[in-house]
Amino acid sequence: MASSRTITRSAWSLAPTLNYAQMIKVYMNPTPEEQRRYSPERVAGVVCKDVYGEPDFDLICTSHIERLHGSLRQWCKRLTRLTYAFNKSGKTFAQRYRCTSRIFAAFTKQSSMTPAMAAGITDHVWTIRELLA
Repeated sequence: MASSRTITRSAWSLAPTLNYAQMIKVYMNPTPEEQRRYSPERVAGVVCKDVYGEPDFDLICTSHIERLHGSLRQWCKRLTRLTYAFNKSGKTFAQRYRCTSRIFAAFTKQSSMTPAMAAGITDHVWTIRELLA
């Protein structure tokens, strides 16, 4: 199992080849009728900006991160609205969120490998014993 120090080194070894951009959605002001519903606001426009490297602006999208957030909300009910699973302190929330995201990365297979395997952090699906070690 990789230690956190190894994971940090392997993540930074990708830095020379990393291209990172940000897509920012600009929302319209909701009408009073729309403010009463639990529905997403209407998107007025999208602004893309480069953050690191030389990203290809034709490939920028939010679908990957939205899918990750959707999966994490399914696994960690503290991230959903109207729930009883809330935290009174930010420290407890951060601990629960880290635990959930590590479990997701180590155990959840996306096609033939987990996200941790795809990132090169590990070469196999972790057992619970390895995660807790």
